[in-house]
Amino acid sequence: MPNRFDDLQREQQHVLHQIHVRERLIRYSIALFVPVFGVVAVLAIYADDRDASTLRVVIVSVTALSTIPMAVLMSRVDLGPVWWSKQAAIPGINTAFLAYADIGVTVILITFVDPSAALHGSALFAIIGCYAAHFVTHRIRIVHMVFTSIVVCVLGLQMWLMNDDLGGACYRVAVSLLAINGTVFLLSIYTDDFQHALRTQLKLANTDSLTGLFNRRGFEYWAGSLVVPATRNFGVVVADIDNYKLLNDQFGHDVGDQILRRIAESLRGVTGDYAVLARVGGDEFAFATDLDRDALVAVAERMRMGCSSYWHGRPVTISVGVASCDLHGPGSTTRAAAKEVLDSAITAADDALYLAKQAGRNHVRVVDVDAAGNPA
Repeated sequence: MPNRFDDLQREQQHVLHQIHVRERLIRYSIALFVPVFGVVAVLAIYADDRDASTLRVVIVSVTALSTIPMAVLMSRVDLGPVWWSKQAAIPGINTAFLAYADIGVTVILITFVDPSAALHGSALFAIIGCYAAHFVTHRIRIVHMVFTSIVVCVLGLQMWLMNDDLGGACYRVAVSLLAINGTVFLLSIYTDDFQHALRTQLKLANTDSLTGLFNRRGFEYWAGSLVVPATRNFGVVVADIDNYKLLNDQFGHDVGDQILRRIAESLRGVTGDYAVLARVGGDEFAFATDLDRDALVAVAERMRMGCSSYWHGRPVTISVGVASCDLHGPGSTTRAAAKEVLDSAITAADDALYLAKQAGRNHVRVVDVDAAGNPA
């Protein structure tokens, strides 16, 4: 498959357009948890037996109040792309949020007079770890785990020094580390394996098993994605094996499949990485590209000549229809508009293929259209 279109952004769009995730529910739930942490921070003022100092009240109050604007900000972050690619529309916001949460909880914990109570509060890191497991990269997860582990160990050391209770300190530290790091570790395994399985299933759903090319579904999606960033030119080429039914009937389906695979390899060698190539029907292939008209026709001719061969003395050739579309401007900006352009180009390419068949097969014919599908 063309590597050019296998970039992270289009892959995540491909995934998110084909699966239904309750992204808003997840987003608003996370946003709701942020001020809840602020409420817990306020309650922490009264967690110790001693009266809270003015400095502690100020630190905790400022930290708690900061959760309100952070909650509003997180309610606006689309978590679908972040979950799939670990990248947000606001660069680094997912990592910044994790750092904010880790540092905020740490600030609250170090204000505790009783380190054993602080160790109990370190359980909040486990909730933050849920976010880390799903929405940041492996490297950032490790940083989170190392940072929170250091905080827990320091609190345990303080507990031991203050209470001279090594066994109790070790027990609390061990439980906290297990809960915090275990949450991140197990959820990370789950989300990574789930994404791998999903990526594999979507690849199978959009790939022709015989040739390894895109199928019609994959072609329509990726070719439509190509329309969006196109500046002026967009073209679709449709190729059909001449007299394929006769070849299939004479030599059998196994030979017919071998011919299809051979044609697919020939087309892949000609189109390279600058086109979306697919098997869209029984013996019909298509590719889409942003080449201009002259380059598009030249590629179509190379396709025709490259696929010409003989099988047990019988010629194997293809007929090719080309639709060259001039978009006149910045191109489509929506999926719906891109689909209209693609549908128009496919229809025009089919018309051109019919003309190539009428001309006696083993020919290339071109139809020029505008973005609305009208003859140019």
